[in-house]
Amino acid sequence: MSAAVTLFLLCAAPSALDEARARTVTELEQLCAWAADQRLPASVFRTYGWIIRFDPEHRRARSRLGYRQAKDGRWYRPSVPKPRSDLSVTGTVRFDERARKIADRLGRALIAAMEEGAIGGATAYACAKDVWAIDPNHFATREQFRCVQFEGRWEAEEVAGSRARAARLRAAAKRLRAIPVVGETRDMEEVRAAWGKTIDGELVRGDVRALSIGCAPELPELLRRVHAVPGLLAVLFDAPPPRVPGLTLVVAQDAAAMLTWLRAREGVDAATLRLAAQESVVWIPSTEIVVLHAAARETRTELAVHAVTQRLLYGAFGVDERTGWAHEGVAHHVSKQLLRRRTESFAGRQRYRMRLVAPRDETDLYARMIERDANWFAMASYWLSQGKSPDLALMLHKDIRGMRARDMLFAYALVAYLSEAKEAQLAAFLRGIGAGKAPGQALQHACGLDLAALRQRLELWLPARAALGEK
Repeated sequence: MSAAVTLFLLCAAPSALDEARARTVTELEQLCAWAADQRLPASVFRTYGWIIRFDPEHRRARSRLGYRQAKDGRWYRPSVPKPRSDLSVTGTVRFDERARKIADRLGRALIAAMEEGAIGGATAYACAKDVWAIDPNHFATREQFRCVQFEGRWEAEEVAGSRARAARLRAAAKRLRAIPVVGETRDMEEVRAAWGKTIDGELVRGDVRALSIGCAPELPELLRRVHAVPGLLAVLFDAPPPRVPGLTLVVAQDAAAMLTWLRAREGVDAATLRLAAQESVVWIPSTEIVVLHAAARETRTELAVHAVTQRLLYGAFGVDERTGWAHEGVAHHVSKQLLRRRTESFAGRQRYRMRLVAPRDETDLYARMIERDANWFAMASYWLSQGKSPDLALMLHKDIRGMRARDMLFAYALVAYLSEAKEAQLAAFLRGIGAGKAPGQALQHACGLDLAALRQRLELWLPARAALGEK
């Protein structure tokens, strides 16, 4: 399939829009001829660049821009020619006026197609970018796509909000990582008497106590990160910092040590022990105790941050494990901002590994997601563009134990979208879910979006957010 056919399929819409795009090519060719007569070589060069956006196989435009065609049909450019400057200032002004009129006709055809419901989402946005290539300040289409000017350039309002919000989160995380550790306790006799001889160390600060089984040296750093979580959540939710619960973290050196400690404790049922044999972190029912283990020190710290984040979600918003996307999405987002990593915890979750039962594309996605420098936004954008994203209505109803790698990917993207691009809506959304509202109803109340509109906005936001990288 040729590039030209691919582009027209991308912008498939009512025939009126197709005709407008074809007419735009003709008008740009006429503009080229006029600019050449007016001795405006730089403007001619610009116009040929616009033409190949609409007709990538336009031979005259390709040739004038310095392209050559290989034997396999692909176009390549050995070097970029430098056109001479326009020889008439007045001619350049008149050229810009003519170009704006061409862009306006195309833009209005696009808006009409959108109002008829024949085109939308990323497809419409791709067509709008063709309008903005000719006239970057075409107000009607900028308004249609809710664009604002941010740092001297036009951005969709979510993208501008995301850039500003991401910068605030990075600044907050940098400050919070510098929190000093205070209140250290080294009374080992008291610790052993309370928790048994297998306990090697204890550190208490604020309302969180950390107990260690075989890995005491890391406790100061672990507590430093854990007590930074409420501050980062305050920035994330644009709300007062939630209170740290009266929580005890039991940090084990390995799975065997964790199981031994759990078996020795009264009140731990068989279901909790079975879960502990599969997962790296478990809550002891009816207590404020979470037990975790991992082979690597950095993974233990990440799991502890996850545990506190998820407990705060429950305490501040009433969101429990039945709302899997919020528990996992928020925890991984906090981990990435605070620790600058999130893959160790994700890779350790048994439910995401399912190599024997998951479809091939799901296991391939998991393998890419656990790479240390993986760009989850780029992955989510690709899967959304390919129509492979999970059904949002189903994903928002999934229990944490029913989530798969694809659900986790889009939960992370959704949390980032709401927290970065929608300011306080994430907190309002979670508060509605914690109050028992259906996700669709809570979304409509907090953000003024239904699920179809949310998907459309994600289609616009994700590619731009992916370009920012995992910042």
